[in-house]
Amino acid sequence: MMATRPRAERVEEVVIVGGGIAGLATALALNRVGKSCLILERWHELRESGAALGLLPNAWRALHALGIAHKLIPNYRIVRRLVSN
Repeated sequence: MMATRPRAERVEEVVIVGGGIAGLATALALNRVGKSCLILERWHELRESGAALGLLPNAWRALHALGIAHKLIPNYRIVRRLVSN
């Protein structure tokens, strides 16, 4: 007869590669549901890339769902019209 082992507790580990907008938002969302995660980033510190970032309505809905949109709204300039050549 085979001896039975106690069932191991399920361990869920999350590793996020990249500390950019998507990686940080994913880590925040996972943290909100009680999951811890490890973010791997090649840079030693967070830094600005110097590029502009445009957020469409679905991105704002995601930021509202994460509870951080109110922190960004005062610093965000709303573009009402885009002009191209």
